[in-house]
Amino acid sequence: MDIAHFELPTHWAVALMYGDESIFEDNDEDFKSYSYFVDEMERQYGQCWCIDVGDEEFFSFFHDATPFGVGGSDCYKYSFDITKRA
Repeated sequence: MDIAHFELPTHWAVALMYGDESIFEDNDEDFKSYSYFVDEMERQYGQCWCIDVGDEEFFSFFHDATPFGVGGSDCYKYSFDITKRA
């Protein structure tokens, strides 16, 4: 299994782990950023399968969601299965 690690906003955890995107109902801009990240994961790795979320929260001005329009944020370290599928 190939694993990639990303530092991403803490409030994305439920959406990434369980697919529950209801946290974005009142925040279209944040949903767009999240969607851009998921689209990029699918484009680059063929999937966006989060398998673990770290338990240590930290603040970061620059994290792996920054290129998708997210500013400084509380973050977790997320692990994704990026194993190539046949």
